[in-house]
Amino acid sequence: MLAAHPGPGVEADDRPTITLSQHNIDPVTIEVHVGEIVTWRSATGDRIELRFDLHPSAHEVVAQANEVKGFFRRAGEHTYSGRLKDGQSFGGVVRVREPSESVTPPVTDNCDPSRTLCIMP
Repeated sequence: MLAAHPGPGVEADDRPTITLSQHNIDPVTIEVHVGEIVTWRSATGDRIELRFDLHPSAHEVVAQANEVKGFFRRAGEHTYSGRLKDGQSFGGVVRVREPSESVTPPVTDNCDPSRTLCIMP
């Protein structure tokens, strides 16, 4: 399980984003390509607890502030579930298609060398 805690505001970007709120998840199902980064973001800035399906080598995940970012390495359906701070449960699916070109994970210079992936804002 990953937990993201409230922190300073995160700037908007054009990456696929799943917005979580007390009684809504938007979108419930999202389609991306292998190598795209998906962001789960709390609409209220609350802490997010997120669990992914049992394909640990199929994705890398990093929790930051009130969001979680995932990089998908394999095509297929990846399910997830979780809870917001208020106990509200949610779940959905990320449908990952094959990439149109070769993809390498995003990495930054400030990463811990023991990590295979570091996603920074």
